[in-house]
Amino acid sequence: QEKVLHKNVDAITLLSSERSLLWSDGILYQQNNSKVEKISEGVKHFSYVPESDEIAFTTIWSGKTILRRSASGQSKSKFKLMEMICDEVCAISHDGTCYLKVLYVIKGNNIKEELIKRYMLTFVDDMGCKKTENSVGDRNDGSYGRFKFDTFSIVEMKYNQISVKRGLNINLNIFSYSGSVGNDPKCRFRPTDLCRDNEGSFLIEDSHDSTVHLLYSTGNFLRIIMSPEDGIGKIQCIAVDSLGWLRLGRVDGSVLHANYRYFRDTPRIKRILEKRNQ
Repeated sequence: QEKVLHKNVDAITLLSSERSLLWSDGILYQQNNSKVEKISEGVKHFSYVPESDEIAFTTIWSGKTILRRSASGQSKSKFKLMEMICDEVCAISHDGTCYLKVLYVIKGNNIKEELIKRYMLTFVDDMGCKKTENSVGDRNDGSYGRFKFDTFSIVEMKYNQISVKRGLNINLNIFSYSGSVGNDPKCRFRPTDLCRDNEGSFLIEDSHDSTVHLLYSTGNFLRIIMSPEDGIGKIQCIAVDSLGWLRLGRVDGSVLHANYRYFRDTPRIKRILEKRNQ
């Protein structure tokens, strides 16, 4: 366990074994070993671009304008990448196919004159030019979950459920998971973050029970691999690196480091017996 901030850690993005981005109440920090430096305030969405060591982000003040700056902290200058013509930016992410992909909403009316939200996905190059753009689904105007980009798809995280979308359609699910297997009833399931390991399995953090749920890539529940008896109470976010280390951000500003392969492959009873024999 490592105390890095004075308040909750809401999201972790791993840059390397020594560096990570920490997001807390809209403030984005860079952690480099034990050194923590503030990057920007009022951040709403952000994504790391490893090829250029940059961060693309929106803020509560920039609204639909996507900014970028160096992730190293050596240069504090911010530059405008592009301005989205939309009602709301929902999520941004970098992957190997483009500099940035952006999920956003345009409000309008359907043929029945009902107010709808049209969700659009655009792929952007490093000069802020749209390369391709697709509609990924319409919904009636209302309250929905927050979206984030998974490695291979779009994920919607609601109050007590996560849904992994099929292809580029937010209204078609590969699966939905409500945490009703292995812990309290689903009404108490509070998924606040998720990530994937290098085999494509899902790790879902449940802030209500402070547990980590392991699901196959198909969405089938495998088991709960960590719980408060493993020392992970009051967790907020989760990430796993390529070396198999878990990072768990907590509400007290600390980050827990855990050997993912150990918890994945070692049953709870065996772990308890090992502790007793220490």
